[in-house]
Amino acid sequence: MDFLLISISCGSNIYPTNQKISKALGVISKFRFFLSSKSLLTLYHTLEYPYLSYCNILWSSTYPSNLNRMFLLYKYIVRIKIGAEHLAHIVPLFYNLNILDIYNINAFLVACFMYSYYNNLLPNAFDTLFSTHHQIHRYDTWNNRNYCTHYCRSNIKQFTIMHQGPKVWNSLPCDVILSYRFSISKTSLKKFLTDRKLN
Repeated sequence: MDFLLISISCGSNIYPTNQKISKALGVISKFRFFLSSKSLLTLYHTLEYPYLSYCNILWSSTYPSNLNRMFLLYKYIVRIKIGAEHLAHIVPLFYNLNILDIYNINAFLVACFMYSYYNNLLPNAFDTLFSTHHQIHRYDTWNNRNYCTHYCRSNIKQFTIMHQGPKVWNSLPCDVILSYRFSISKTSLKKFLTDRKLN
């Protein structure tokens, strides 16, 4: 329950992250004429991605409209890195750079959290956070190994890890879920999310 309260309280606090991304945008814009695309991509991983990923599960637990400004900044940076036109379609650019958009970064990190939960890699405080259908009933159904989503009486709770965690995890292919190595699982997961965006 404490984790849920933290998620709700932090979900809308994305403005400091927007400011930091804006600063990264300014740096990348100044160097775009002097650096190669590879070097600009290195700047992205150094100056921008850490802010997008740090505590992402908490501050991105909000309405998609609250993330819109951040997504617009992010798209602008991606177009700069690849030297694309201002109105160029953004999805192929993400694919060509092999990076995830704002929403898939969140899905990626939520899936990593669920992978750790599934493999008992989290602290004991999280042991009873989720339940599988098999734990609730003994019927042999096709999805009895999936995690149950928590009941949500409000829209806010739908954005928290307690609801999004099972939702994201249950949508993943078996090669991600059953991978015995986390590094392999993350590679498969990133490819799955990138390919899914193109479809």
